[in-house]
Amino acid sequence: MLAAALILIATATGARSDEVRVDSAEAADDGAAVVARLGDEPILRVELEALLKRTGTDALPMNEQRRRLEAEALEQLVNERLLQKAIVSERVEVDPAEVASMLRAMKAQLAEKQIPFEAFLAQSGRDEQSLKRQFELDAAVRKLLLPRITSEALAATFAKHRRELDGTRMRASHIVLRPDPARGDEAIPEMLRRAEAIRREILKGGVTFADAARMHSAGPSRSLGGDIGYFPRHGVLHEDFTKAVFSLGKGDVSRPFVTPFGVHLALVTDIQPGSASPDSVRGQVEAILVRQEIRAILDRVRATTPVRFSPGVAHFDGPSDENSPRNLVVEPAEGG
Repeated sequence: MLAAALILIATATGARSDEVRVDSAEAADDGAAVVARLGDEPILRVELEALLKRTGTDALPMNEQRRRLEAEALEQLVNERLLQKAIVSERVEVDPAEVASMLRAMKAQLAEKQIPFEAFLAQSGRDEQSLKRQFELDAAVRKLLLPRITSEALAATFAKHRRELDGTRMRASHIVLRPDPARGDEAIPEMLRRAEAIRREILKGGVTFADAARMHSAGPSRSLGGDIGYFPRHGVLHEDFTKAVFSLGKGDVSRPFVTPFGVHLALVTDIQPGSASPDSVRGQVEAILVRQEIRAILDRVRATTPVRFSPGVAHFDGPSDENSPRNLVVEPAEGG
């Protein structure tokens, strides 16, 4: 099952930049060719551009969405380098025979599906050497993680994420405020302040949540006092909404939070515990634990590895944090 969980490594680490490797002192010395540095090690613009091309981001117009996608791609490159540093520091080695076996297995799977190997490479934007490097990284990460994926760690992960995994359903009411696009950058902060004021009034007993929903909510549930019934953690409502609600206890009123639909307040009115056992959701538990361990490794290496971004390059204001949104940063270029 761990092998299935490790499929998530490419997303967690961004380990996808290996289709481009440029070993050029001249390029590294050219500031315009460098988008970031990990200590003294440069990440070259050509690597970022290759990743943007592979994902189709390079074809998008230059706007906020494009800049966020560029920042995500750069974060993937940074995370891969940090992970490689961890592999070196812990002296993890991979037998070339293991990589060759992985390549043979992939070719056999493609052959069963009648997909030519060359066509797969062309579609994925790789060549055979870059695919071997990816397999080598995957194998190294597996060796790095295996000692950490213990029965005790799995049990602790299930306990921590029980509601997410065991089929628990929550019943909640919500208030949604729609930001006014005409307000520009102030639209969401303005609604967050308004939502916080409504929350304070509810908590001090000046108004019930249901009455506040009837007065303030822009959603159709306002006629029901905000009640939206029972829902599971995944698959019914938007991830940003259920993630916030499932962190609450019965009777809790959330702090204001943002989804693509607006700014929300939520009240948990009931909880129906699930009955799924740890064994029945082992794959999901392993996937969560893998993500946690990858993040812990990256955080540890990053703590001792300065990461600097070049002027004019879109990036985030810190490493990813599941509990809070990150700001997009573009430092002005010199003379800009």
